[in-house]
Amino acid sequence: MPMLGQVLTLLADKQAPVRAAAAAAQGALESLMCPHGVAAVLPTLFEGMAAQKWQTNEGACRMLQAIAERCPSQAAMCMPDIVPEVTKALGNARQAVKDAAAAAMTACMSAVSNKDLEQFIPMLIDTMQNPIKVPHCVHKLAATTFVQTVEAPTLSIMVPLLVRGLRHDNTTAIKRKAAVIIENMAKLVDNPLDAAPFLPSLLPGLEKVANEVADPECRSVAARAAKELNRVANEGQTVPPKKADLAVVAAALKELIAARNPSVAGDAVFAATLSYVASLSATLQDTKIFDFDEWNGVAVTPYLATFMGEEDAEAVTRAYLARAVEEAEREAAANAPIEEEGEELCNCEFSLAYGAKILLNNATMRLIRGRRYGLCGPNGVGKSTLMRAIANGQVCAVIHDLSSTFIHRLVVLGMVPHLPL
Repeated sequence: MPMLGQVLTLLADKQAPVRAAAAAAQGALESLMCPHGVAAVLPTLFEGMAAQKWQTNEGACRMLQAIAERCPSQAAMCMPDIVPEVTKALGNARQAVKDAAAAAMTACMSAVSNKDLEQFIPMLIDTMQNPIKVPHCVHKLAATTFVQTVEAPTLSIMVPLLVRGLRHDNTTAIKRKAAVIIENMAKLVDNPLDAAPFLPSLLPGLEKVANEVADPECRSVAARAAKELNRVANEGQTVPPKKADLAVVAAALKELIAARNPSVAGDAVFAATLSYVASLSATLQDTKIFDFDEWNGVAVTPYLATFMGEEDAEAVTRAYLARAVEEAEREAAANAPIEEEGEELCNCEFSLAYGAKILLNNATMRLIRGRRYGLCGPNGVGKSTLMRAIANGQVCAVIHDLSSTFIHRLVVLGMVPHLPL
């Protein structure tokens, strides 16, 4: 992949045979690229999209499209980086580049596994190209009930539109609807760390609407959305997962390779391959993929085997993977929550809705025998709905050795051992 930048540049060469050869080389690189190497090639593609020659811009967009279609899950994980860069390419003066960028954005958005958004992909891309259509797009999205867990790839698609909606000139209704969408989506964020990078873009706009818009109802909706985002922000104030250091990964791999084949470890030609293998290994570690077949058959061994033979390459892969697993287990043990001791009566994950309103998403309930639990919250947040769901067995189907009674008027949930009422 070190040659990719030069190949993209040569797509704009003055000589037709050179351009044809560059296009063929680009196709070969696309077919040879490891799926776990998507993140490693994106910076080169982004440079190509911003280059002076339109042929290079188009080629970079076409390659991103091919990558997204071939490696959808890996492309989806990179959406926070992809969306801003492809959005710039959508504004290119050349129609060929615009078309290629639109095709790339479509492929990347389709890689995001969010059923709520699938039907809106063409409209979202059209709005990115034509900001005048923001009100129509916001209106359509506001009429949709979002139920699927919202992750970073989904937020990367939605946030630019919502920011424009909050800033829309003198249109209170659009600002209100953008705030409603933000509030609903914030409730569906399972991992606050997914939302953390987008909060600086959304919170200032929400707070401005909540403080400056004349309509009190719009201000109230924006304030609620800001409160929900701040809740997500507070929950996200934890130490993010440690990412693998490329230099450390490369050094560890080189050490293991030197133990097997010293001449390969010191080979200058091998250095480029080592750097690429280190980036693949780091990606696998960061995404917690520790399946040996994936490392041995796709990501590491095939590249090392070219220089040191299949047996030695597999041995290096096994040794490094064992280190990576051990490190991941240590980190998981250090970050594991301290759980209350006692006989566990219920431990389940559930979601709860009232009509179209999401009350809880991927919430966890754990009950220990002999403990007393209270449920607190302001009016309208769903306390009674939750207790009714527990009493009806909708939250935890099996609560060992217990029966439940829900007394609606007193809003009391009693859970007692099998005793006659």
